[in-house]
Formats: sequence, structure tokens, C-alpha cells
Amino acid sequence: MRKKNRDRKEKEIVIRVSGVESFVQGSSNNLIIDVEMNKENIWMAKVESEITLKEILYRIWPNIARIVK
Repeated sequence: MRKKNRDRKEKEIVIRVSGVESFVQGSSNNLIIDVEMNKENIWMAKVESEITLKEILYRIWPNIARIVK
């Protein structure tokens, strides 16, 4: 049967940085980053699954990237 890829469970990582909450969901094909900057603005970005969490944080918050080394 060819449904083993569909049966994969997605992983979820919750990141909180100074009141900003972001959810990183990973699947076999991509990661979806949903960053809630405040109650009005939601910024979403798709990146490749091989990217590291450090690179994700650097793209979202370059000014705090040196914290995550």
C-alpha cells in the first residue's frame, strides 16, 4: 500500500520570545511558520523542511538570532 507518507504525524514546536508566539509545523515536504506578531497582524512563511530552527529564527527575528547559537 502507498499510504505510509499520509500516515506520518506532523510535529509541532511552540516558540515564545518576548510575548511573541510562533508555531512551527513540520511535515515530510515543508515547514509552516505561523508567527503572531500581535492581535491584528499574522505573518506566515513556508520554508524547506531541511532548514534548521536557528535559520528559521534568524529569518523571523534577525536581531535575536545570536541568542540561539
